[in-house]
Amino acid sequence: MLAEVVVKSFLLSRAENIFTYKIPKNIEEEISVGKRVIVPFGKGNKGTVGLIINILDEKDVETDIKFKEINMLIDEKEIVSKTQIKLAKFMSEKYITNLSYCLNCVLPPGDWSKIEEFFILNKEKSNELSAVESEFFSRRKNILEIREFYNDDKKVNYLIENEILVKKYKYNNSENKFLEKFVKLNKDFDFSKIRKNAVKQLELLNFLKGKDFVSVKELRENNFTKNVIDSLISMEALVLTENKIYKNSIEKTSSYKKLKLNKEQKEVLDNILSSKNNKFLIHGITGSGKTEIYLQLVENMLEQGKSSIILVPEISLTPQTIERFSGRFGNDIAIIHSRLTMIEKLNQWKQIQDKDIKIVVGARSAIFSPIKNLGLVIIDEEHESSYISDQNPKYYTHEVAEYLVGLSGAKLVLGSATPSVNIYERTNSDDIKLLELKNRATKNSLPEVEIVDMREELLLGNKSILSNSLYEEIQKTLDRKEQVILFLNKRGRSSFVFCRSCGYVQKCDYCDISMTYHKDNRKDVCICHMCGRTKPKPKICPNCFKQSIKEFGFGTEALEEYIKNTFKDAKVCRIDADTSKEKGVYGEVYQKMKNKEIDILIGTQMISKGLDFPNVTLVGVVLADISLNIPSFRSAEKTFQLLTQVAGRSGRGEKEGKVIIQTYKPSHYSIVNSSDHNYEEFFREEINFRRSFLYPPKAHIVNFQFKSKSVENCMEELKKIRDLIFDEFKKEINLKNIIILGPNPDAIKWVNMVYRYNLTIKVLEDYEVFRQFLTELIFNKKYSFNTEKNGKLILTID
Repeated sequence: MLAEVVVKSFLLSRAENIFTYKIPKNIEEEISVGKRVIVPFGKGNKGTVGLIINILDEKDVETDIKFKEINMLIDEKEIVSKTQIKLAKFMSEKYITNLSYCLNCVLPPGDWSKIEEFFILNKEKSNELSAVESEFFSRRKNILEIREFYNDDKKVNYLIENEILVKKYKYNNSENKFLEKFVKLNKDFDFSKIRKNAVKQLELLNFLKGKDFVSVKELRENNFTKNVIDSLISMEALVLTENKIYKNSIEKTSSYKKLKLNKEQKEVLDNILSSKNNKFLIHGITGSGKTEIYLQLVENMLEQGKSSIILVPEISLTPQTIERFSGRFGNDIAIIHSRLTMIEKLNQWKQIQDKDIKIVVGARSAIFSPIKNLGLVIIDEEHESSYISDQNPKYYTHEVAEYLVGLSGAKLVLGSATPSVNIYERTNSDDIKLLELKNRATKNSLPEVEIVDMREELLLGNKSILSNSLYEEIQKTLDRKEQVILFLNKRGRSSFVFCRSCGYVQKCDYCDISMTYHKDNRKDVCICHMCGRTKPKPKICPNCFKQSIKEFGFGTEALEEYIKNTFKDAKVCRIDADTSKEKGVYGEVYQKMKNKEIDILIGTQMISKGLDFPNVTLVGVVLADISLNIPSFRSAEKTFQLLTQVAGRSGRGEKEGKVIIQTYKPSHYSIVNSSDHNYEEFFREEINFRRSFLYPPKAHIVNFQFKSKSVENCMEELKKIRDLIFDEFKKEINLKNIIILGPNPDAIKWVNMVYRYNLTIKVLEDYEVFRQFLTELIFNKKYSFNTEKNGKLILTID
């Protein structure tokens, strides 16, 4: 029998890193797909961990190759399922990336390939060694210790080749962290053997009388030392066992009662449950009750004995979601998100795998959880960019979810008040069934939205951060004892620091970007938001040596200071990436808002979603234009989504809400349509723009980014790819179907002293043919680059 094994190797020149090994007869019956093995790899046959992804019969393999044999089987049971392996293979093909990257997504958290290689003495041949040598090898030794002992490579090689020293492997299993030791009295032990002066041992035996298994942890808490416990175990006075103990990461929450659905909600729920379609988009305005539909869908799945995965953006920032799901279904749910430690993630993963948990709530990585009998996948706020992976493999969560539900026969439900243009376009062809919620669940109307032209404010002599209208509304809201949210999608104190005399701008020495000014712990400091390096704010211009340094623009720090000085009696709080670095900060702020301990909440985009506070009746967008200036074809879409979502935080209770949007571009269609809550009109204008300039979904975009410390190297490698496409692809299909742009420098030309250049290809037709061509180009060695030049190629497919 043969096994196809994926080893953890990141060689760009191999698409899959699949290698075939012979299965030893003694483990043939135990070997199965989804288990890890240790295999000899490379010229030195170094012991390397691999994952079995297929079993083959030798009779079906026509080759004269003599296959290497598997050294050792690691797992007693499969750590990944066949479905998860299929999912990884799909991602590897779809995103033209290394299979081992994709398998990392479906494998349990942690380093699955860490092993220790050592040597022990072969007792049958120990007579060939001296007494000193035998004493040295009384304990296992690694190769470095052996070479240091002998200082003679020929001698060492002789001992290994003649099997006087035998190579062994130890796999450091992180699951041991969940094992807890328990002991009880051994009823067959002769307790008269215990010495009368062994007072602590006798005390421990007396403590355990009449008890079943007691944890060693409890014994230690009762002042019994490790030595006392271990000595009684070694003399077999105690029986030892080990059990897996999992910690629940969810705090106990109050019950969240089932709500009666309105007519619109019930129609959506019934449609999903009864329809033959398996992909749905719920386009529901903010506050329309999508979450209650999700909860009742999950309840229906539980009644059928099926499991559900619920994905939310940045789950550590949405405690409300956890409250509602745990309040409805109890604590027997798993939570997976980026702010968990590695051990916490593994704890959740193993609970899903071992305890057969049927509800998983998490960020995008939760789609890979080892859940069984999947019936439902929900992607809430599907438009969020956090569902797009920015590291290898660069995947789109909804595409992975679509493939997964196809494998399992489950249903996929996407939900958003501001669907992504790509997804909404697909509802026109019935690929995804569109379901709409046009009214708020509370029957309240959407908040009134006012657009303030900040150019006119300036003409009226108002140079402050707040327009007159927003200032007055904040004061009225505070007088009514209601709460305010102020949204500004820029952290820091000011955008940059510059000299009014010569125009000098304080820039990062390592990145092609100006530094943002912060007042960090009352110290004036400029921070690079790309690499994190800092510089003190200059008092004198380093270029012209004049005292003309000035701050330009403003961020959430400056807004917080201004609001505190303007509304002195108000309780003001700021939440952004700077204030929420420590674990649990966002949850604390959430509770304070819920308990009305905050009057004005200031924040970046993290406050634009997932917050439902009935007492918030005013939302102020301090500067709506920031996202419009992003160098991306999605800037208008991003702006519309942000404004609509943050506006939706107002008036969610019984009180009417108001939104004031401050802008320098009041006629831009993303701002106008967000103020009118008119997604359909925004989509019509946006899709026309995408059609005119050939952007997704009207074309596919493939981007090669090359990173190097040399500009010449970036240009050389990207030109090589461009020329290969011209030379090779024209054999496959007409070049008129693609548009090649570049190589060109990235919007931020260098980061951390590494240059970034892009080669962008728009594929108009026959994308699958082009994708197959790229797979050949990248992984079958038609294109290769010199890694000695420290270059890195990143492929992104849109």
